Amino acid sequence: MPDKRIPFFRFYPTDFMSGVRGLTAQEVGVYTMLLCRMYEESGPIEDHALRLATYCGMRVGTFEKTLNKLVDLGKIKRCDGRLFNDRAREEISSRADDLKVASRAGKASAQKRQQKQSSDATTVQRPFNHTDTDTDKYSDTNVSDGQTVDFAKAIFDRGVAFLCRHGQTERNARALVGRWRKGREDREVFDAFSACHKAGVTDPVPWIEARLKPQQQADLDSIFAALKEKSDDEQE
Repeated sequence: MPDKRIPFFRFYPTDFMSGVRGLTAQEVGVYTMLLCRMYEESGPIEDHALRLATYCGMRVGTFEKTLNKLVDLGKIKRCDGRLFNDRAREEISSRADDLKVASRAGKASAQKRQQKQSSDATTVQRPFNHTDTDTDKYSDTNVSDGQTVDFAKAIFDRGVAFLCRHGQTERNARALVGRWRKGREDREVFDAFSACHKAGVTDPVPWIEARLKPQQQADLDSIFAALKEKSDDEQE
């Protein structure tokens, strides 16, 4: 028997309306309650007049009369002390199959995500774990495997992961990378990440911000610093 307590079932309004056409409101109510009970139990239900009458909120005699009519019309089937409906049985079986398929798909998707995360983590470490001297410059090939580096992809994939490992959310990390790329070569941004990692910086954002500060701003800072120093000397 399929697993119990699956909290949903398919409902086809057109089929249902066609199936209950000609029934009284009371008969439709009992029919609906019995179907819901079958879906709730994921299979045939016990043919127990008192319990089902209580379930439907009816007197036992009235319930039995209504049920007998539904049985005579073929809406409900009786067999070995159980009540069932052919369409409900098919839907319950189909529902269980769908859940199995969804479960397998979910597990497969989770496994793929884990494999991708593992692969990304390994890839991220390659350019940012280079251990040559500080004066060594990264070439246009991956220092670990000799393959050509796509710097734009590297800074978004590996750089974002690098920032996330240092406390940034993925959204913030992507926004920072996008901002740093404006007016800069992707290679410069990539090298900034690499240098930051080699320096062992624990808070990479301000470090990279300072490294990527536009040269014009850096020149202005130098000029202002020189003017301030000259003013201080004159005051002395």
